[in-house]
Amino acid sequence: MATSQSAGSGERPTVGRVLIVDDDPMVARAIALILSAYSVDTVHSGAHALARIAEGWHYDVILCDVMMPSMTGPEFLELLLKTAPAAAARVVFITGGAARPDVRRVLDRVSHPVLEKPVNIDTLRTLVDGRVLQARDESSERSA
Repeated sequence: MATSQSAGSGERPTVGRVLIVDDDPMVARAIALILSAYSVDTVHSGAHALARIAEGWHYDVILCDVMMPSMTGPEFLELLLKTAPAAAARVVFITGGAARPDVRRVLDRVSHPVLEKPVNIDTLRTLVDGRVLQARDESSERSA
């Protein structure tokens, strides 16, 4: 089930939409709190994320856990590339298992950014800020 958290009174203005895809609700909630300057939705599986995007929800950044039951982050990305390639370009992976050989092999096959857990708060905010600005610039260029 998706939950929404609208941005509160942070230091940055409320801009941008972020989708967090993580099977661990506590991790998803912690990341959502860190990114409270944005409009943040959380889901706990790749299937739920695909459904939200199919429903027409647009996200400037999609933060996706790599290792999840039922559908891994890269499997989610593969399906997203087929159904919503523009959204697939906005995926950033997050993992706590980057040192594991099986996870490393998966990550070596994707060109998307990867953040390692525990995520550095400043690094996360900087990456999301940049991605949101990039998405806004692309949107402005398309509408011009």
